[in-house]
Amino acid sequence: METRPQINNETHHNRETTPSETESSHAAVGASWERRRLVPSSDRGTPTGDLVKAVYAEDVSMCSSILDSHPELVNSNIRHYADRSALGPWWNDSGRPTSEPPLVMACMLPRYKGQRGPSPGCFSIAQLLVSRGAGLRAPGQMDNPHWANSILHRVCGEYNSAAMLDLLVRAGANPATRERDEYERTALQVAAESGAVDSVCFLLRHGANVDDPGLYGDPMSTTNTPLHTAAEWGRYKVLRVLLEHGGLVYLNSSRGDGLTPLQLAVGMGSRRISLQASERKATVTTLLDAGADATITGPDGVSLLRATVSWAGEEVIRWLVETGADLGERGLHCSEFSRWRPSGWVLEGGTTVTNLHIAASAWNEDGVRALVALGAEVDAIDSDGRSPLHWVAIGNFPEKNIYGRALWELSTELQADLESTSDAAVGPARFLLQHGSILDRQDRHGRAALHYAARNKYMGLVKLLLEQGANSCLQDSDGSTTLHMLAHFPLAALESLLRRALDDEFLNLLRQAGTQAGHLNIDYVDHRGDTPLHIAARYASDTAVDLFLRLGADPKRRNADGSTALHPAARRPLWQRQFEDQVLWRPFPEGDRRAKRMRSLLLAAGADASSTDADGHTAAEIESAEAERIHRTRELAEQKARRPLQPDYMIGRGRGGGARFG
Repeated sequence: METRPQINNETHHNRETTPSETESSHAAVGASWERRRLVPSSDRGTPTGDLVKAVYAEDVSMCSSILDSHPELVNSNIRHYADRSALGPWWNDSGRPTSEPPLVMACMLPRYKGQRGPSPGCFSIAQLLVSRGAGLRAPGQMDNPHWANSILHRVCGEYNSAAMLDLLVRAGANPATRERDEYERTALQVAAESGAVDSVCFLLRHGANVDDPGLYGDPMSTTNTPLHTAAEWGRYKVLRVLLEHGGLVYLNSSRGDGLTPLQLAVGMGSRRISLQASERKATVTTLLDAGADATITGPDGVSLLRATVSWAGEEVIRWLVETGADLGERGLHCSEFSRWRPSGWVLEGGTTVTNLHIAASAWNEDGVRALVALGAEVDAIDSDGRSPLHWVAIGNFPEKNIYGRALWELSTELQADLESTSDAAVGPARFLLQHGSILDRQDRHGRAALHYAARNKYMGLVKLLLEQGANSCLQDSDGSTTLHMLAHFPLAALESLLRRALDDEFLNLLRQAGTQAGHLNIDYVDHRGDTPLHIAARYASDTAVDLFLRLGADPKRRNADGSTALHPAARRPLWQRQFEDQVLWRPFPEGDRRAKRMRSLLLAAGADASSTDADGHTAAEIESAEAERIHRTRELAEQKARRPLQPDYMIGRGRGGGARFG
């Protein structure tokens, strides 16, 4: 029975490992795994098992020697676990091994080894096998041409190698095949999607049909040509090849969802494909230079200009406007609900959203500059009364699917994204202000751009707006000021951004902004009677508590419920209680750490530990009751988890649970 290598935990935790030691350790473990687990146990020590090892090791001489002694193996199925390499040394090899001809294994070595393409050794192995008569139809697939041609799809999707395709054709694959893979794509479409230019050229030279469509969505739709595929995935080099080989006739044709290649290139497709702006630009300009129609609108009425302003620069935007795009168009805009923002607000501007709003929301400074230079209205408002400056402040939060407990588990992952992108809002905001945008314009919710920037913790933008003279004491329709907003929603990564900005310069900016408004009232109450300090304590934002106390907040101030900040600080943080059912089974050190620091800060600032709320409870009593409540809830959850599940047919049966008739 095989056992896992033992790791010396003491050494691992108490001594820093050098890069060379790490690499040699990984190599040793990897080599051990390859020797022991590459070949199924029943094939170890057999010629078949030795051939698997020789192919995987790219050992041409060993492979040649084995085939000299056992020539029948060249067209037999060999079994291996090479495709499990990504799982590392701890995977369980009790599953069924992969069974395929040696040539197929050789072609797929780059995938099995995590390489970008075939190495010289890999190619030499494939050449040797073909020279020995290797085919693609091993026993069990002799009468199945689809199986033989499917390797073309796999190679075209994994790497870009015309030489390997040539070997496959010599072994019996048909480069002009119209067979489709499980996603209904031809080999040419697979190569176009992956950007394999050399493979595309090879297939076209050997009879692949640029007119042959794959299916898209509806099985009855047969209009998704390789040109559409390359455009959607931003493969501009492939596009040029396809246009030179007959794809021009499909330049303005729509596929099953009504979109042309140009519309797909600007990002109007339903699939969310992440592309660099430079890739989109090159793809769009390739299609425009070929004569694509830039005046058409999508099935939902969205124009090309509207679809491009979130990423395009001056060249593309100016070209579209000069060819007839309506610079002043207004239309419906609703941000996707999967696009989460810490503010919780979804951008819905009704039917009066301009292209400048969209460019501003995407923090596309080049696009904002281009639109304003062409005459876009800097202070146009949507149906919610928001200007492009508001949309900058609501902004381009990194796209993550965050909900429930993942909200906090992913916070460290989000932090890098936030730190690298949050300051990107400063450029377009500064440009809009320089060109006349109204700084303190309030939308129909009473919020200025500063409200949104503060709640989202875009601290670079907050500082810019304060430096420009924004009123930090301005209250929205809920009575909240900038300071209330800073206390909201302390996701760990956002809390880190606030903490990094908490310096003397920032404190002075807040004081100056309050002074310009008359005076800095740090104890402003909202319509619920809460001061910013109460909000910070309720959300367990220890950084905001520290900020407000340094600005002079009164820790003894009571809200409408008769509570001081110490009372909500004694309860479980609001965000932790909201997802309580998902966090009962594990400790929550982040919330506990913040609560402890908040209480320490408040008591040091003069909070009265003996004061009671409207129900007559002190903070210590609230904390004790909260701990007891959590303990009881956990016990009930554990009891429920230990209870055996009833079969479906037993549910509702038993005492008083029988079916009633009549």
